Amino acid sequence: MTDRRRKTTLLRARIDGPAPRWDGHRPRSQRVPVVDAEGRLVGCHGITRDVSERARPQEQLRRLADFDALTELPNRRLQMDRLAQTLAQAERFGRRAAVMFLDLDGFKAINDALGDDVGDALLEVVAKRLGDCVGRVDTVSRAGGDEFVVVLEEIADGDAAAGVADKILAALSEAVAVEGCALRLSASIGIAVFGRETGDIVAALIRAADLAMCAAKADGGNRGHFAASGVGVARPASGGIGDGA
Repeated sequence: MTDRRRKTTLLRARIDGPAPRWDGHRPRSQRVPVVDAEGRLVGCHGITRDVSERARPQEQLRRLADFDALTELPNRRLQMDRLAQTLAQAERFGRRAAVMFLDLDGFKAINDALGDDVGDALLEVVAKRLGDCVGRVDTVSRAGGDEFVVVLEEIADGDAAAGVADKILAALSEAVAVEGCALRLSASIGIAVFGRETGDIVAALIRAADLAMCAAKADGGNRGHFAASGVGVARPASGGIGDGA
């Protein structure tokens, strides 16, 4: 390759690349450098096309694959991915992380009595309140139906996880006005705490939190319950948080 062609190739590589977004649009540019007899860049010719309309359906499909359509929370697929990342970071840096599996108490009865529209509105309120109860680095996802999963990325100990659970229960207990009805919600929460010494994998931690949630529901609901020892730190912060069997 001659020096002139080599310079032109390098200039083309430098010039070609992603174009900036304009007011939410995504332009795609094709640019060709113009060089003089000495191989020096003196300008460029280019064509820019707006491919926003073509890219928008692809972005919508990606969002549907990762987020719940009703609440706009991460779905089970994205939740598992984020949990895996959280646990990898916790193991690498010797941190603790926690998973909460949350099931709304009596939601089916409300949904059956008042209809799907009211039920959907309640789920949207729950999603918003859960998000307000956790930190910016934590993840709230919808597992399906009236079940949600909360991933606490970094906590000091089990007491801290219990404190978040108490905060969630208090937030859910506030009345929700839907179509002239003042409704109050409660939830059963299963808590599993990951520590460097436990070595739990993602699926095992989710399963432990799910079983703890079932125990909380069996105890009457409106409470949190820690997973059995070995996967959870059983040191409740309040009378509403119990230990696994």
